[in-house]
Amino acid sequence: MQHAAVIIMLLASIAVLGFLVFVSYKLLRNTQAQNSAEKKSGKHYQLHPKLKQQQEQQRQSEDSQNK
Repeated sequence: MQHAAVIIMLLASIAVLGFLVFVSYKLLRNTQAQNSAEKKSGKHYQLHPKLKQQQEQQRQSEDSQNK
């Protein structure tokens, strides 16, 4: 009886693992397709305003140091 329960649990674990691999693969393909479509359309990502401001400040400070 205990051997059957262990085998059933093992099969259930393998089935769950297989399902998770399938879902992960499906999400990966969707993400890759989305990235490909974004590259083809020329859309660029948009930075958060605070991050954009920080980058501009860094560029300005680098430009002033280079002069």
